[in-house]
Amino acid sequence: MRRWWLIGLLALALSVTACGKDEDSKEAVVAKKPHKKRKKRRKRKKKRLAKKAGDKGKAGDKAKADDTPGKTGGDKEKVADAPKVKAGAGKAPGKIAPAAETEAAAKAVAPPRPGDAPDKAAVEADAAKALREARAAHDKATEAEAAKAARVAEAATEPPVPAAKTAPAAPAPVAAEAGAGAAKTAAAKAAEAANAASKAAEQEAAARQAAAQRGRVPPPTLDITGYLSSGDLERVFKKKWKFELEDLAGIKPDKGYNALYFTQGKRRKFGVSVQVWRDLNLIDSRTRFNTMKNTYTDVVATKKVAEQGFRAYYGGIVTLVFVDPRRPLLAAVSCSTRICNADALIELSRRVKERLR
Repeated sequence: MRRWWLIGLLALALSVTACGKDEDSKEAVVAKKPHKKRKKRRKRKKKRLAKKAGDKGKAGDKAKADDTPGKTGGDKEKVADAPKVKAGAGKAPGKIAPAAETEAAAKAVAPPRPGDAPDKAAVEADAAKALREARAAHDKATEAEAAKAARVAEAATEPPVPAAKTAPAAPAPVAAEAGAGAAKTAAAKAAEAANAASKAAEQEAAARQAAAQRGRVPPPTLDITGYLSSGDLERVFKKKWKFELEDLAGIKPDKGYNALYFTQGKRRKFGVSVQVWRDLNLIDSRTRFNTMKNTYTDVVATKKVAEQGFRAYYGGIVTLVFVDPRRPLLAAVSCSTRICNADALIELSRRVKERLR
């Protein structure tokens, strides 16, 4: 029983498989038919497109031949009058189709366009022309060189021109002596001229200075005559040193300032000096006094000469500064520490104070 059951199942399976195969074959046949139709349609479409492309190419070639620049009316007539060939005659050897003939004529007349392949015959013609020009230039250069060589040869064969006769040169010693004498004479004349010019310049400067002094009135200065004299110095220093009166460098004298300066010894070392300032009022005089007191070094106040005064020291020189209490006058007496002590400086300052006016 079991065996028959298995046989029945096997038959059922075989029948089902056969049915499936029949359905698949039917579906395949049905699917193949539309595929063949699509393939045929594609072939027909390709043929149509190829035919259209061929027609467009022929039309473009004809338009190119008609629009070629440089063609004249006569050329167009020649193309129009060209013998017509049947459609089937294009395959015969030795015959050219109208479109090909038109294109050849256009290429012969029209100038080459950029991108077109160069004509072999034109290239050969240009090369031949360039070769001819190069040969002609070479021949010309050769002729020029030959002419130049001929001229050089002629110049070499001509007899030399005799040189002009010149006067015999003077002997070397005589010429040297003559040159030295001339140089000495010129130097002497130049020295004389320089001396004369310098003398004239000195005379002119002296004349100008004299004229300026005669016409110029010296500016007024503060009169301090007699404030301190050589006699005062001899009495104070008891004739120990000799003094000479000179100008004190520094401030220029004017109507509000003046100074006396005595040098000591043959070397004219600093001896004694007197400086006097006259201001417009007492306030200006006191301001000057305070400024000097604040700027001098080693300042020590003193009342041995006047109510307001101070002593200062700097660089081997001692100075005593004082002011007049009732007049806008300020005096500064300076002396070298080599010849002057405190008593001598105070004595000199008192003599100056008594003569202030």
